[in-house]
Amino acid sequence: MAQRSGGFWRGFAAGAAMVALGGLILALAVSSRGVTIAVDARALGAQVEAAVRREVADQLPRVLETAGQDLPDLVAARIAQHLTAGPLPVGPVEVDLPPALREELRRRLTLALAEAGRSYLAGLDQEEVAALAGREARRLVESQLLAGGRGYRVLVRLLPWWAVPVTVRGR
Repeated sequence: MAQRSGGFWRGFAAGAAMVALGGLILALAVSSRGVTIAVDARALGAQVEAAVRREVADQLPRVLETAGQDLPDLVAARIAQHLTAGPLPVGPVEVDLPPALREELRRRLTLALAEAGRSYLAGLDQEEVAALAGREARRLVESQLLAGGRGYRVLVRLLPWWAVPVTVRGR
């Protein structure tokens, strides 16, 4: 009976070694050639469009609110760059403004431009911006997947030392 079990274990080890060798050969083949995945580019594009549209519609109000709050500081910084000390170019001539007038001009321009910017941001059709972002995302996904049949290639790192090239192609 002892000889039988020894033969069993030798056979088991040989079978396990063959499975491991086959797995290694398969892994090497996949690593060198990679894997190609075919996806319906139009269906994926529609899903991406819907997801981007939802995300933009969700995030845009906060982004616009933050932009509206930051606008006065941004405008003031830009105006300060142009209204530095020294003569101010006005058409073909240069005018030297007194400091008090220069400061008042800077203050009024900052207020007017910041208010114009806030008014513009408040008037944006957020649904249309979200729809436009979604359509653009869909166009990018579809064009990338359908571009000359090449698809999009990424490396998927399965282990720190082993990456498999994956090509996603549209159909």
